[in-house]
Amino acid sequence: MHLNTIALLLAGCLLLAGCNAPSVAPATAEPSARQPEEPAVEPTASEPEPPLPKGPVLTPEQVWDKLLAMIDAIGQREDLNQQHIEQAIGLTLHQPPGEPHAKRAHGDTTAGWGYLFSLSQFTEEDIRMSFLPYHPDADGQGNSPTCTWRTEELRAALRERGFDEQDMTVQGALYFNWQYVRGPMVVGVRYYFNEQRFDFSNTCVHHVRVSFVIPEFYRGAE
Repeated sequence: MHLNTIALLLAGCLLLAGCNAPSVAPATAEPSARQPEEPAVEPTASEPEPPLPKGPVLTPEQVWDKLLAMIDAIGQREDLNQQHIEQAIGLTLHQPPGEPHAKRAHGDTTAGWGYLFSLSQFTEEDIRMSFLPYHPDADGQGNSPTCTWRTEELRAALRERGFDEQDMTVQGALYFNWQYVRGPMVVGVRYYFNEQRFDFSNTCVHHVRVSFVIPEFYRGAE
């Protein structure tokens, strides 16, 4: 019976793994250098991105001047770069969250509509500079009782600058555009109806895009 008791005690001691282990007093414990450090907290995709900074509130006339300055500053593809455009329009372009191909400047006007200047580069050759106003009172087709500027004013300004004009309107497809070409430079002007739909004598500037024909296509057209 005595031997069996000793055997049971030894087995229990081994299971607890504590019989032969040296005791370490708390005062002599090593600093916890071996403990893993807390990982740095990285932002996650679910965290909100910082909003795009807003530009100054401008009058429609000031935005008009910046739009024409943008067009005048662009004469070749190489002019479609951030520094050159910022100097021309007097606004800082910022990269929108999650859109590495774009640089934008946006803000409000004293007339109640907003402005957006956008420089986009999708490939080495495909670079575009756009202007797009946005109207709080626009309908689903983009028409609005609020007018940016009369389409004819921009058409006349582009003709004065030596652009050839072509009407690209396709009514059935609701595609209301004029196109202006000067060499490889192309300016597309989309318009909307101001007071009555399909009243082509009463339209306003909706979207302006400046781009260049891809060189190999342009050479093939000559």
